[in-house]
Amino acid sequence: MNVAVRVVAEPSTSSRIIQPKFVADAVNLSLTLTFLSLVFWAFVIGPIGALLAVPLTLLMKALLLDADPNTRWISSLLEGGLWAAGRGR
Repeated sequence: MNVAVRVVAEPSTSSRIIQPKFVADAVNLSLTLTFLSLVFWAFVIGPIGALLAVPLTLLMKALLLDADPNTRWISSLLEGGLWAAGRGR
């Protein structure tokens, strides 16, 4: 019974906790934004939105925030909070 619980719990823990952290680090987005984008795009588009949440968020970030020099500070906050923006020192 203990082995069966571990077999079920390990992949579940990995996909819910560990994987989003690696994805957030790989695409340079905060972990919170990664989770919120998943919820938002899944609500707006449905299951396809859940699969495309991070790419759609990166597209919106590139089009709306990175294109304008006046909004790049917001982009820095989305990447990692105040420390990434240089304000946490």
